[in-house]
Amino acid sequence: MAGSLEGKVAIVTGGAQGIGRAIAEGLGAEGARVVIADLQRAEEAAR
Repeated sequence: MAGSLEGKVAIVTGGAQGIGRAIAEGLGAEGARVVIADLQRAEEAAR
């Protein structure tokens, strides 16, 4: 099913870590453009 989300945009809240991050990565792997919203700062989320 690789590429099944090509041309789609996914918005993931709580995507800086844990389950939200795994979902965001999975959506990206399927071809979606992913927007991540989280309360953590970008520097903290990158760890």
